[in-house]
Amino acid sequence: MVCLAPWFAATAAPAQDSAAIQFVGLSPSLSFGILHAPAFDLTPTVGGGSTRLSQDGVEFGLDAEIRLGESTFLEWNGSLFSYSGSRNISSTTPTSGAFTITSGTLPTGTITVDVTPATAPAQAYIQIITTAPPLNPADVGETKTTNSSPETPAGNYISHKDFSLTAGGFMADVLVLLGDKLTAAGYGLISDQGGFIITGFGGPGWTTVNTVLRDTTDGSDQMLMLGHTVQLGQGWLLTPQIGVDAQHISRSIFQGATYNLGSNLPVTEILPAVSFSQTEQLRSDYLALMGGLGFSRPIGQGWTLSNSLDVGRGWMSGSYHSQSDISVVGFGDQSVVGASQHYSAQPWIGRVTIGASRSLTPNTTVTFGLFCSYLSAVPTVVTTSVSAPPSASSSTTTSTTAANQVAYTRGVITRPQYSVGLSVNLVYRF
Repeated sequence: MVCLAPWFAATAAPAQDSAAIQFVGLSPSLSFGILHAPAFDLTPTVGGGSTRLSQDGVEFGLDAEIRLGESTFLEWNGSLFSYSGSRNISSTTPTSGAFTITSGTLPTGTITVDVTPATAPAQAYIQIITTAPPLNPADVGETKTTNSSPETPAGNYISHKDFSLTAGGFMADVLVLLGDKLTAAGYGLISDQGGFIITGFGGPGWTTVNTVLRDTTDGSDQMLMLGHTVQLGQGWLLTPQIGVDAQHISRSIFQGATYNLGSNLPVTEILPAVSFSQTEQLRSDYLALMGGLGFSRPIGQGWTLSNSLDVGRGWMSGSYHSQSDISVVGFGDQSVVGASQHYSAQPWIGRVTIGASRSLTPNTTVTFGLFCSYLSAVPTVVTTSVSAPPSASSSTTTSTTAANQVAYTRGVITRPQYSVGLSVNLVYRF
């Protein structure tokens, strides 16, 4: 991600045999930075839209130099890096109303929810009918149906949950009734190996939603550069370089949400929370031809100021993988593996560094630096299509029928990325 500047060339070297090829030194480094990775689209199950999580992290590097003559050198720079960013959001649904949440290829089935209050006498009421293929394959043409229809007198609270296995996964009904408000809320859920669907009614101020977003970037970076130092006079040192840069970047985007129905109510039974998440992996490999130019000069009191600019153009290829998970706490869970994608691009790579060096011993130099790196094409994920299953809703009823529709599809695009940070290098010459 951030190969640091060729500090060897900027530091004074002990006298060497001009005709010898020698391994002259090592330079371990540690850097702390902020990575501005491309924004990604939130999945429809989390809320949609686009967001960016600023990542911070560390990088460990090691330089090694071989002198090919008095002024020519070959330098290898390798590094490992890890950056991460996260965001936690907790909210309470302010209003009631019908809702449907879907992911993956939807299972076959129908969910109907009716919260029409009874009037003679006045009572809170809810009925949830969930239909899905049966667990036993021999029961051809039959369906598995649950029907939960409790009624509660005014002033009482009642909660209820029901869970059943189906041919490909499971289904569940969860509901809450608030008698003194003549209000009810609940949902039906069907899940199988391809995806899931939830349909129901929420109650005002009843349901808490906890959303977790994480974006992490890990990887490695290696550069091999051939350089030549040129004395310009008055202490100025010019260092042109040419070489190759190879990077491997693994980015993981996690989006999860947990729904708690009736979490703020004094219900008689703890209702199971429903959690769903999606993890997307983007693994990319870069190979670029680089050219660079560095300058350095003494600035007094034993310090040397150095800066460098590296620019390159190369090739990138990678692959995308995803997995969605849903869990009804205490009942069951299901994982869905999404389709893989491959992508490629021809990115520009650039980095600028500036540092100040000071000798600690005749063979040891410490350098404090600033860096900024740039990649023109870094993959990120967007939602390319959304498909809602057939449904019908009124103020007190909702019904949804699913039959292998694809809830939404995700695609990969590339956008620029840059990082900035601080570094510390220790140069040791043999």
